[in-house]
Amino acid sequence: MSDIRGGAQSAAHLLPVDGHVHFYQPERVPSTLDAALRNFLCVAPPLSGCAGALLLTQASHEQVFEALRASPGRYGRWLIAPVQAEEQTLVASCDAHWIALVAGSQVRCDNGLEVAAIGTSRRFPDGLPLQDAIEAVSASGAWLVLPWGFGKWAGARGRQILGVLESGRSGQFAVGDNGSRMRLLRQPALIRHAGKAGHLVLPGTDPFPCGTDYRRVGSFGFLLDVRMDTARPWHCLEQALNTLEAAPTPYGHAVSVATFLRNQIGIRLFNRRIRRTA
Repeated sequence: MSDIRGGAQSAAHLLPVDGHVHFYQPERVPSTLDAALRNFLCVAPPLSGCAGALLLTQASHEQVFEALRASPGRYGRWLIAPVQAEEQTLVASCDAHWIALVAGSQVRCDNGLEVAAIGTSRRFPDGLPLQDAIEAVSASGAWLVLPWGFGKWAGARGRQILGVLESGRSGQFAVGDNGSRMRLLRQPALIRHAGKAGHLVLPGTDPFPCGTDYRRVGSFGFLLDVRMDTARPWHCLEQALNTLEAAPTPYGHAVSVATFLRNQIGIRLFNRRIRRTA
């Protein structure tokens, strides 16, 4: 696809979607897209060029989506262009392939739990109580996702998550499985509970900002039966999500013990550096 801003192209197939992605910085975008394309092509063959979709969950200090939208053009071998009908979507094309980039934000609650707003370029303040963050995201019309986090879904905070899962919440709501957990262990109990309770579970890699962890992007996610259109990618994805009656088929695997430990050390050093520069 030489010009992604031209006529709409569509494809109906099981599309690989990575439900939790960070670029962290614009300089990392080309290599991350290279990795995503490589991983997507290992999962499903693209039709009419659409290789997959990345759902971004930017933290408050990340502004990469905004930078890409403000300065579209060539990033490495990728051509990135805004979608005119959707302010929350970009399309990245390379040779015959394209990937949908969907904006989203990660809200850090007052007790360290996180809430993700998917399919919106709107930002939400950190430091809200969990229920306030949930209501703010829900009221915005974005998809509300509760992303699992290591050590966060236990004790009193775990009971808070359980309360949300058992509150009867429906609509544009899902739980996020996380490719950064250890593959040696079973899927976390509350994620399994969410699936059994009928909630959607949307997996994503959640790459760490250290080392070469960006190479995992696209390797852990879910398959969505969707007809993709370059003119309205998020509309296509959202419609497909809204029609799901059960959790979509996951693909990929979590990380090794060595990668898990390396990432845990790396993220602590990264967060310390962010706090010093804030």
